[in-house]
Amino acid sequence: AQTTYKIEIFPNEVQVDENNNIQNYQSLHVNALFYTDESWVYKESDFLLKHEQLHFDIAGLFALKINEEFKTLINQNEANFDAYFTIYKRLWKDCLDMQKQYDSETNHGQNIEENQIWIDQISTEIESHLD
Repeated sequence: AQTTYKIEIFPNEVQVDENNNIQNYQSLHVNALFYTDESWVYKESDFLLKHEQLHFDIAGLFALKINEEFKTLINQNEANFDAYFTIYKRLWKDCLDMQKQYDSETNHGQNIEENQIWIDQISTEIESHLD
């Protein structure tokens, strides 16, 4: 199975001036998007579904983290493109690293007990970012 997702910056087209400042930077945010057309499964199972769902939940967690850091910059009236892009790149890399760790520690969802530990941990972390 494979879950295809992206953490996308909105608005999609960002205008940057000659000083590398984003115009209308106050509206910058990200969303985690799930691509059904590019996601697939050979054999459906509840365990596999839970495993693949958590891949998207991890992306959602990192979207929350990116948005938090973007809001901090916005509150500081920071308009510099590089400041936002640096945050995005760092947290996107962290997201990909966590996805690999998740697959490794759960043996791609085959270790049901470990998979549940991950589900609980990520759910708790997501909730902490929603407060």
